[in-house]
Amino acid sequence: MNRRAALHYGLGCIAQRSLSLLLLPLTSTVLGISAFGQLGLLVALANVGSIVAGLGLAETAQRFAAMPQRLAQLATLTRYYGGLWLLLSPCTLLLAPWLPGQLQGLWLWLLWLNLGCGAQLGVRLMLLRIADRSGRYAKVMLLWSGLQGSLTMSALLLGFGVGGVMFAGAAATALALGYSWRGESLPPVDPAQQGVRSAPLGADPQPRHRRFAHIMPLLRYGVPMALCTAIGVVFVGYERPWLAQTLGVAALGQYALMAQLAFLPIYLIEPFNLWWFPRRMALAQQRHHHELARWSDIGVFLLLLAVLLVALLLPPVVQLLFAPDYWPALQWLPGLLAIALLRQLASVLNLGVYFRDSGQLPLRLNAAIALPALLLVPLAVAGGGVLWLLWLMLGLMAVRAGLFYWRSQQLYCLPYQRQQLLLALTVGLAALVVDQPLGYASAALLQLGLLWRRYQQRSAATMPLGQPS
Repeated sequence: MNRRAALHYGLGCIAQRSLSLLLLPLTSTVLGISAFGQLGLLVALANVGSIVAGLGLAETAQRFAAMPQRLAQLATLTRYYGGLWLLLSPCTLLLAPWLPGQLQGLWLWLLWLNLGCGAQLGVRLMLLRIADRSGRYAKVMLLWSGLQGSLTMSALLLGFGVGGVMFAGAAATALALGYSWRGESLPPVDPAQQGVRSAPLGADPQPRHRRFAHIMPLLRYGVPMALCTAIGVVFVGYERPWLAQTLGVAALGQYALMAQLAFLPIYLIEPFNLWWFPRRMALAQQRHHHELARWSDIGVFLLLLAVLLVALLLPPVVQLLFAPDYWPALQWLPGLLAIALLRQLASVLNLGVYFRDSGQLPLRLNAAIALPALLLVPLAVAGGGVLWLLWLMLGLMAVRAGLFYWRSQQLYCLPYQRQQLLLALTVGLAALVVDQPLGYASAALLQLGLLWRRYQQRSAATMPLGQPS
């Protein structure tokens, strides 16, 4: 990744994540702990709704990044599906009476519109990443984040409450989507297509009556990806209605704040993921196994380093910026960070699972973990509250990460530095269990040393495809 692209992706991630995180103290204080719990429920609904709205289209674009014709067909499908999503928006008004937390129908309608525009925008941003238009990507992200931050702050200060926050999100996403549609061109991605005249970003050169004949290969990959993500909601969001019913919206407000802050390490390494994830598919097709393993190892060390730094620095920041009502939830932070670490680990060491023409395999692997979780999560919440829930989710995420790694190595074996990875994970998780500043600092120094050592290595050969691990 060149420095300019790294700067652009970093600016986009910082703009998107930092503004929302900086607004957390204001949001939690102005809304109060109960209304913040309602907002946490809406976030859980957004996690589910974004999956249906997205239909796995952004993941499909990433999979077919080196096939310009497929990308053009996918862009056509995205536009038609977005129109259908908007036509179905009135159905949200019927959902409000059936949901816990006394959510209003207007909030759900605004959330629906936000999700529909966000799905369209997600595909546009993925196409920009694939085309290596990092500058354009950064402009869209900066505009989107600036609009959302300013509108949300205005709504909170003017006293519009949860409804104002939902309106700010929908308006910002719609305006950013409109800006992203302005005359951007996508050059051919496939080297064989060099010399072909550039078309508007996402334009399908085929006649309209033939476009739908090529949708099925896209849906065969995208729909299982969407279902796979939907199953993943069992691990992130499914517990919130049960917590609201068992412990109340005030306790849910505390939990929702810590759960959101536990995603900080993933946000910190997102610039690396934005650059690396689309490109690893192209390297896999060329069978650059050592380079794939090296950068995957680097991703793991970066993730661990980010987790440990957040665990070390976040508690005093929470006590400084947030009301005392939220401070008791700090006891849950190490467990939530460990869960986030294992969840993201399954996304880094999984190339063989996703390097296929169908998304059925990740769907089956996620379902194997999520189906027992559907029953165990409410039992854990009812039996021991948040503490039992954290231990349950930690075990499930560990099994899931192991399954993804094992199956991925069977299908596409990569020469990872397994001893270094095991050492780094063991030390990192042990530091979270001990939960002491000295332990976090020592473990972070170890991760930094391993990261630097792996970064300095260069691949000299490739491993034959399918060699046993």
